[in-house]
Amino acid sequence: MNITAVDRVWTCITYFEVEGIFYYITFIIDNYSRRIVGHHTSARLKTEHTSLRALKMAYQMRYYLRAGVPLRRAEY
Repeated sequence: MNITAVDRVWTCITYFEVEGIFYYITFIIDNYSRRIVGHHTSARLKTEHTSLRALKMAYQMRYYLRAGVPLRRAEY
């Protein structure tokens, strides 16, 4: 795969178990920079609880980075 620009993403969903409860974590990865640009963990494997929230974080992160706004933890 030849990635030639930013914002070409890959989504990875995995799960883990803690004390008998399964948790699902979604990562949104920018393949060009090889950075995780969004993530979200949920106890429910539903799109609105995992993938959409991670994608929203990735979108907000890109908006702030393009605007030159320094990020703090509370902003994403």
